[in-house]
Amino acid sequence: MKITVVVLLSILIGGSPLFALEHQINVVRKGGNLYWAEVEKIYIQTEYCLESSSTATALLQMEGDSGEITFSASGLKCDVKIIYGHTQLDAGEYLIKVSREDDNWYGLVAKNM
Repeated sequence: MKITVVVLLSILIGGSPLFALEHQINVVRKGGNLYWAEVEKIYIQTEYCLESSSTATALLQMEGDSGEITFSASGLKCDVKIIYGHTQLDAGEYLIKVSREDDNWYGLVAKNM
């Protein structure tokens, strides 16, 4: 009986996204694969994005932890690697590991917070 319930729940949950987002945004290019959305206060890191515009209107579509950004003027679609936003941390010392992602941009590899 438990196996049947688990399988049924997996089928029901697997068929629909746990979190979906579609949002029209304005972005400013900050690096090779890095865009800043001022109103939303988020950085969007893309993969292999060749959009040459320094500022653009775009459609951000996310489903769970994957998504894409579509630039309105060119129609170019780019995969979203990750979205960074503001977080609140208590004052203190934190041990972290970072990797160089792009010019003047480092990604968090491991943390102990």
